[in-house]
Amino acid sequence: MTGFENITAFNGWSMAVTGITIVFVSLGMLSFAISRIHKILNLWDFRGEYIAKIKNSLKPSPKEETQQTRVISSGLKDCAKNFKIISSFIGEPFHLSDLIKFAEKRGLISPSPKAVVEDLLKASLIVKADEKRFCWNSSACDHLI
Repeated sequence: MTGFENITAFNGWSMAVTGITIVFVSLGMLSFAISRIHKILNLWDFRGEYIAKIKNSLKPSPKEETQQTRVISSGLKDCAKNFKIISSFIGEPFHLSDLIKFAEKRGLISPSPKAVVEDLLKASLIVKADEKRFCWNSSACDHLI
């Protein structure tokens, strides 16, 4: 066997097509990278400014902080004090279900512990510690409780 018979017998046509495909895909990716190199270099040159913009966008504005303090009523402050005392027995971080059960066992049934916990979460007095557990937001609680 020589020539085209040998190429066909040993799967040469599919290897040739695969090789050509790899070469053209690689050249296409390389040309795309070269066409965008100016944007990549611009990003690298001004990386400090971009990082500062991202950090500033993540910080809450002073207007948002004042709105959160307006939402918290005196009744919620009292409930927050009671729930903070209860959570000291459980320990931090805690599961919300444990906090609610412990509050019900201690006789805090009016208003509903579930509703109080929801209000504390909305007011950002209780924040996530990890995937399932929560803790008290010390910065928000210091000047409230």
